[in-house]
Amino acid sequence: MITHTMPTYHTLGSSRDGQRGGALLVMLVILVIGITTAFVTSLSSTAISNQRNQTTAEALAQAKEALIGYAVTKTDYPLGNLPCPDTDDDGTSDAGGSTECPQYIGRLPWKTLGLPDLRDSTGERLWYTLSRNVRRYASVRPLNSDTAGTLNVTGTKTENNLIAIVFSPGSNVGTQSRSTTQTTFCTTTNTTILESRCAANYLEGSNDDPSPGAAPNLNYQNANSGIDFNDQLISISHDQIFSTVEKRIGNEIKNILNTYYAAWGAFPFAAPFADPFVSSFTGSASPATYSGLLPVGNNIMPTWANIPTVSFSGSGSYDYCELRSDNAINSRWRCMDIAISTGETITITGTLNNVGRGLWRPHNINNVCEVRARNSSGTTVLATSVLDNVSVTGSLNSNGSATIVFQARGKAGYATLQRIELRDILDFTTDIKSYYNSSPSCPQPSTSPVIPAWLFDDPTDGNNWHQVAYYAVSQGYAPGGDHTCTTSPCLTVNGQSGGSDKQAVVVMTGGALAGQTHPQSTIAHYLEGENVTPVDFIYENKTRASTFNDQVIIVAP
Repeated sequence: MITHTMPTYHTLGSSRDGQRGGALLVMLVILVIGITTAFVTSLSSTAISNQRNQTTAEALAQAKEALIGYAVTKTDYPLGNLPCPDTDDDGTSDAGGSTECPQYIGRLPWKTLGLPDLRDSTGERLWYTLSRNVRRYASVRPLNSDTAGTLNVTGTKTENNLIAIVFSPGSNVGTQSRSTTQTTFCTTTNTTILESRCAANYLEGSNDDPSPGAAPNLNYQNANSGIDFNDQLISISHDQIFSTVEKRIGNEIKNILNTYYAAWGAFPFAAPFADPFVSSFTGSASPATYSGLLPVGNNIMPTWANIPTVSFSGSGSYDYCELRSDNAINSRWRCMDIAISTGETITITGTLNNVGRGLWRPHNINNVCEVRARNSSGTTVLATSVLDNVSVTGSLNSNGSATIVFQARGKAGYATLQRIELRDILDFTTDIKSYYNSSPSCPQPSTSPVIPAWLFDDPTDGNNWHQVAYYAVSQGYAPGGDHTCTTSPCLTVNGQSGGSDKQAVVVMTGGALAGQTHPQSTIAHYLEGENVTPVDFIYENKTRASTFNDQVIIVAP
């Protein structure tokens, strides 16, 4: 018997199904690879874009920080001012005439600001504009918290009251050309200049509008959907500049008051609060005033209240003492024909009015115009050259006067003196009295005033910061006080570094907020919160907001 084995056959349909399945698998692999590649590429592109944005953002932020730092630290011009833009791309601020910047849109002056050569993510240098009223020129004075920013920004975010704006130009768009050798007529300046110096080849929209002339561009933008636009910018607001500058000013005033305290043993009386534009800023002793405006004291002059008394530790003698009047009645005393042996002590005591009503410094024994003598030959000399251990000390009295004590010892070779003389004293400001300038024997002192000229109302350099500062002193640490918080309460400050043991404070009032007007004779137009009611001796520091911008500076302790 023969057995037949049947062969195995694959049907046509099953073969095709297998091929189709393999093809699908291959396609699936290809699709997955494609999707993965696209995803990775997308992630890489996003990462690159994010890195570029971060590079630009960091450059803008660094520029902003440097500009604020410049406004706070510069003292050769008013605090709060900013440098002119760099118009020739050398990294330094350009000066024009005596009152204006050459241009108000230009590159950031990175060298002037002490910065590295900042670039955005496309390798372009930053551009910059500033409000005209904060330019680095004396013509902007006075410059203080009441100086408003004039620039505005529109677009995705609206901003106003801006002091400055820094731009990242990005890569060129449209017909922009940035050659460093080719010239072009520049619509920003209305002149023919190098393409690389023309803002219109870097900035778009209103950002490259003309800046020269009497009506400079004040309106800028952070977006513009109607044109090719790739500018990125960062702004500096009024509050961002002046909140920091005010801290610097407040600490300057703090140092002045502490210097005064070290000299006189008390803080001065405050000037009664009044419209700062018309106030005399003179401290009041009657009635005693412990809070109000700073007692700058320009409108009073310390004068001698009486003929001084003289005593000797030995057998010394003198003929007489008298008061003399130069620029003011009783502006100096002099004691005549003095006989004093070597090592003998002479003490001369007098009363000088008004010292506690203004920021007056003590006598300078090394200034011949203030503390001087005449030797036996009649030559005017420093008292320190004919006497040993010369000192002039003072202490404040409750009526605002100061008891002034001149003391010295006889010096070998100078047994007789024609006179010893003590004048009134110069104030902390540069308001040097006329006789110091007019008398050849009394030139203006070479020592620097304790109050910087840019701080107050010096006619050349002043910025009237005293008009936006408030001052308060505890009764115990004012003239005639007992230097304790027992008889009368010390001041309380709520907030950072606060406490109830404060001897004196300065409140920088900031610019006028909504509902406030400067100048005004009402405290509520300058102070906010707890600071509006000084009669309770309580002050406060808290976060700046649209309704509060006071900064309390604790003077002591």
